[in-house]
Amino acid sequence: MDEEGQPVPIANDAVLFRRIPPVFRQADGGTRPSSNAFDDSPDGSPMSVYVESILLTIGRSYVDVVVGHDGYGLVSFTADKVRALDWDVRLGGAAEGDPLGLAHAGVLGKKTHSKQAKIARTCTKVVWP
Repeated sequence: MDEEGQPVPIANDAVLFRRIPPVFRQADGGTRPSSNAFDDSPDGSPMSVYVESILLTIGRSYVDVVVGHDGYGLVSFTADKVRALDWDVRLGGAAEGDPLGLAHAGVLGKKTHSKQAKIARTCTKVVWP
């Protein structure tokens, strides 16, 4: 939130990081994430991402997103790619106690298989065990 309590907009060129559990690293023989990795949480909360610029502001990096998540991959994409799918990205929604919570954002919008597949094909692998 800004000084007036309004949500801080996330720029179109903002880099977003998404953790990919091992079970979703199986597409194309494990060389890319499955489209199912880009869905909302089973509890109904929006798909989680971390905003790189905010991570850097709080003295963290992409590495911190996967610390403690053995076997997880990490991919990146920009906010404009999310918005091109008629999704939106908004800060907030971090789990209680998340040390990276200030950089956490949710991706809102209907996650159809075709849109999930598109982001799965176009994202960049950052950490890929």
